[in-house]
Amino acid sequence: MFFRTYFVPVVLVAAALLAVSCQNPKAQIEFVSPKNGDRVFPASVPVYVRWTGQDCVADTIKLFIQGSTFPGMAMSPMPETVSWFWYPSNIPNGTEKWLVTQLCYHGVGNSVPRVMWDSVQVTVDSSGPVVRFVSPQDGDTLKKGDIPLVVWAVDSGRSGMNRVEFLVDDVREGTVTSGIRDTWRYTWDASTAGAGGHSLKARAYDNVGVMAAAEVDITIRDTTSGGGPTYHHGYVFVDETWSPAGNPHIVDGDVVFRSGARLTIEPGCIVRFDDFSLGIGTIDSSGLVAVGTVSAPILFTSNRPVPAPGDWVGIRFGSDVLPGTRLGHCTIEYAGPTVHAGSAIYMGGGGIVQEFSNCIIRNGGMYGIYCQEYAGFGAFSNNQVTANKSYALRVDAGRAGLLGDGNDLTGNDSAGVELYGRLRNTMTWPDLGVPYVIQDVSVGDSTNNPVLTIQPGTGIRFKNTGVLQVGKVGASLPARIIADGSAGRIKFTSPNPAPGGFYGVNVYGNLIGESEFKNCEFSYGGQGGAGLLSVVKCGPTITGCDFGHSAGWGIIFQTLQMPDTVALKQVNTFHDNALGNIRWTPALPGD
Repeated sequence: MFFRTYFVPVVLVAAALLAVSCQNPKAQIEFVSPKNGDRVFPASVPVYVRWTGQDCVADTIKLFIQGSTFPGMAMSPMPETVSWFWYPSNIPNGTEKWLVTQLCYHGVGNSVPRVMWDSVQVTVDSSGPVVRFVSPQDGDTLKKGDIPLVVWAVDSGRSGMNRVEFLVDDVREGTVTSGIRDTWRYTWDASTAGAGGHSLKARAYDNVGVMAAAEVDITIRDTTSGGGPTYHHGYVFVDETWSPAGNPHIVDGDVVFRSGARLTIEPGCIVRFDDFSLGIGTIDSSGLVAVGTVSAPILFTSNRPVPAPGDWVGIRFGSDVLPGTRLGHCTIEYAGPTVHAGSAIYMGGGGIVQEFSNCIIRNGGMYGIYCQEYAGFGAFSNNQVTANKSYALRVDAGRAGLLGDGNDLTGNDSAGVELYGRLRNTMTWPDLGVPYVIQDVSVGDSTNNPVLTIQPGTGIRFKNTGVLQVGKVGASLPARIIADGSAGRIKFTSPNPAPGGFYGVNVYGNLIGESEFKNCEFSYGGQGGAGLLSVVKCGPTITGCDFGHSAGWGIIFQTLQMPDTVALKQVNTFHDNALGNIRWTPALPGD
């Protein structure tokens, strides 16, 4: 088989004469390309048709496009693939076209004509690219020097992006042939640009030559110093200070400080982010000092004309945060992707921010602050975290006690502070004014013998399958809990008032003393027949407590001796527990 290509003009029908003798009286024709359902672009579209025949003579092969014959002719002495080139220009985007090929033939020694057909339907895709300026914005005033030109450009069809040309006052300055995350960058040397107004234009081309353009008008000041905007992106290996004289500071690419570099942001700075982040200690050591004042706070915000939650990625702290890193009198808004674990501030790898105080985190895409791997704060006080799409904070159970006074964590879509992990040191969980939210949290350490104290008035809410486990039999993790709600009831419950919303609180025996539950409420747990409170080989103080609405039991004891159930019912209340109020199962000495 071989290919023969014939170039023909853009018209609507093609014919190829063929006179071929074959031995077997069979014939077949089919489209090789395009296939049925394909999208074609306003460029040269090769149309390939394969035909075969045995004991026959092929008279003609014709191509019809939407019922009209495509002009052209192909001659061939034997079965093969025949091709045409169709130019579907000036056809509205989304137009569907039928392509039909016809084989006329007759058998050897028989003049009776016969016909075979094949057809495909294609869609013309002439939508082309979409392009807009990210920075600078229309109306910006810029200083002379290097000015980053950043556009967002994608091909709305399927041919793909080819290039973006950047023009200043309709004169092409440069061409970029590759973008990152649909972002295309070019640095304009405006050191010799005349003062006054200039037109910036970006022309985006797709792979079939369709072009779209975006344009902004900017003003160049007749000076090279002072004023903004000031643009930031990429790796930074030396100390930097961002001052309000450079406002607004535009982060037009991910900024990551490295190699011991420290960023100082002075009071009154305005930092605007495109869809990017500020990274501190994420690759290697670096630090941040962003401390504003009451009269000159620091603002981290979106660079979009109409900001919305999740506009930019957020501030990211990794494992190598330098000591002395702190934020004060800062507002962080519209940050954090609207996906799982998205957050305005992310902290990972055990990194510690020494101080976070008098700050506002608002309008985030998900969490206000999301910590993992025991990351957290040395001090956290007088902050407001509100109007975020998920919880105000997610912190390790062993860091919750460092959440200080004066914080307002209300007004978020998910009420509370989410806890995770194991508490290894003695600590008090303060009453934050919102509940702690628990999935699976444990207390215990073989060396530190931790005691968890819960302040009066505190709420503990459990997610589905949630459990708080204090100590562990057989694992040498002693611990105890002190929950005294005499000055304000302590509540262990589910966010949804229905029995079986979580498992419960499990307390295990140890050699460091007994746990205490006074004036507490346990409700809507007992998932899988569990107890709202399960007591294993220990004898905690339980008095003034209410146990109700369990899908299982109120209290389950697994102890060497049977508890005094009469006394327990005299000093506590039990009601609406599906399987009963108190259950005792004898524990064997070796358990």
